[in-house]
Amino acid sequence: MKNKLTNEELQNALSRFTLEGEVKSCSPYGSGHINDTFLVEAGRKYILQRINSEIFTKPRELMENVDLVCRFMTEEIKKQGGNPERESLQIIKTKDGSLYYEDEMKNFFRMYLYITDCKAFDLVEKPEHFYESAYAFG
Repeated sequence: MKNKLTNEELQNALSRFTLEGEVKSCSPYGSGHINDTFLVEAGRKYILQRINSEIFTKPRELMENVDLVCRFMTEEIKKQGGNPERESLQIIKTKDGSLYYEDEMKNFFRMYLYITDCKAFDLVEKPEHFYESAYAFG
């Protein structure tokens, strides 16, 4: 991954997205090793990621594909009476309607609505986790 983000770069990226309320906090989040991930607290909670363009060499195409999958999932979840904000990623667009923001240093940022009260596991701790993972993938 490129250099560590400065506070100014992070604030600049945050200012490009359509958020509910003013940003109260933005802190590193999770234990991922590919993208830089931040939990943003404003009127709601959000996940901001700097996409690792050394691994994802076509971030524009990546985000177009992510958007297609998210929109499909949202419609399917609605048809089944579910709650898309709890069951699928919800992309937060930039103020100019883009799926991502690219800064002058060629950093690519994307944002999702944070899904509250959910857990993600880095390691399988119980056999039930294997089952649930397999069930989710069919």
